[in-house]
Amino acid sequence: YWEAMPFTVAGSFMWEFFGEATRPSMNDLVNTSVGGFAIGEATYRLSNYMLQAHGKTLFTAAAALLFNPVGGIHGLLSSDTHNAGCDVLPSRLQGFYSVGYQHVVGGSRRHNSQIAFAFAFRYGDPFRGDYRSPFASFEIGGQLRSGYWQPLGQFRVQGLVYGKPIGDPGTANHIFGISQHLDFVDDEAFEFGGQSFSAGLLSRADLTGGLELRTSADVLGMVLGAVHSEYTGPTPRTYDYGPGLGFKARAGLEHEVGAQLSAGYSGFWIYSIAGAEAHHWIHILSTRLFVPAPGPLGATFEYVLHGRNSHFRDFAHVQHWMPQFRVYLTVRSG
Repeated sequence: YWEAMPFTVAGSFMWEFFGEATRPSMNDLVNTSVGGFAIGEATYRLSNYMLQAHGKTLFTAAAALLFNPVGGIHGLLSSDTHNAGCDVLPSRLQGFYSVGYQHVVGGSRRHNSQIAFAFAFRYGDPFRGDYRSPFASFEIGGQLRSGYWQPLGQFRVQGLVYGKPIGDPGTANHIFGISQHLDFVDDEAFEFGGQSFSAGLLSRADLTGGLELRTSADVLGMVLGAVHSEYTGPTPRTYDYGPGLGFKARAGLEHEVGAQLSAGYSGFWIYSIAGAEAHHWIHILSTRLFVPAPGPLGATFEYVLHGRNSHFRDFAHVQHWMPQFRVYLTVRSG
């Protein structure tokens, strides 16, 4: 993770200065560099897991190539499947692959009902010891939907960079953590992307009846965030970007048979330094219920509320709220 950072920055620099026909963009340079830290480490570990845990088969090779083309080719050509920095497999890897229906309430499009595909991976578990190296535990997920010229509706990565158990490491129920976050959402309420680092507390508790409760709370410092803007500043961009702050909180119940219920809130504040002079507040509230069926199948029900409050110095205040309901057929692995 740390050693790869200079190469990520160098690659972004070369593309911005020598690969594009337009003048270098500072926001693109920051986003591709910082975002590359998170995406690169997560996909590297996923592809490495495929080759280590399941051996070199046609399926694992294809999966490794999908997550990390260069790493997948290296793994196939090399006789050593153990890559430096990631040769200890995580305590667990869960995957969720979903296809179903999404309904947007109050949208301006002719068709507010869409077919959607979602995926999510949970790599490692800090309460099982996966905190000793950066991204030893992380979550990555996204959603594709029909009816939009841009099919990617959301994408996120959250990885634990540093973890410190509070109490005995073997039995601790609380972990102080420093994490990296990549957040992207695109819908009619807003188009938002942010690169952040946070400090927070992870907690767990065993309840009766085979239930486990997990909570997290993080305070974020946003390196750079961008949000769609109705008004332009000195340049004809359709978005404002700048640094900011944020807060994330989540609580989840998980039963030993696999049922999951979770709720979360993410809030971001962006101070525009390029674009229109403005302060933007982004709100994301979500609830999710996963009901397992016999075998790997299950059903997922989600309610998501996206909101934006934008206060412009020279223009009228803008506010958008966009509720969404989703029903998925989900295949679970791990």
